[in-house]
Amino acid sequence: GPFVLAISVGADLGQAVERYAADHGARGIERLHVPLAGGDFFDADAVRALAAHTVRRLNTLHAEGTPKHLLLRGPASLATSIGLAANGTGRTFVPAYDGHDDYVGGLSIG
Repeated sequence: GPFVLAISVGADLGQAVERYAADHGARGIERLHVPLAGGDFFDADAVRALAAHTVRRLNTLHAEGTPKHLLLRGPASLATSIGLAANGTGRTFVPAYDGHDDYVGGLSIG
């Protein structure tokens, strides 16, 4: 199965990651959650830094020949930044979060 990389900003993905991984026979899970307090703002520098970290991790997994699924919950600017920078990281499947506790459909990047 794939390696599941789960990135969230603000609200945590909770048990959705484990359910997704189990449903897809994942070989491993890595979670990165950036909590935000009431008035905190996830600014452009933070978006760039998290996108760069995510793309480096996707590239490492690609170099190992590992199939990858990327679960995201955060600002659209983060998803866009990751998608733009993911060139050369190999095919990565990105399912769509349904806004509740599950992932449906999706697309491939990379």
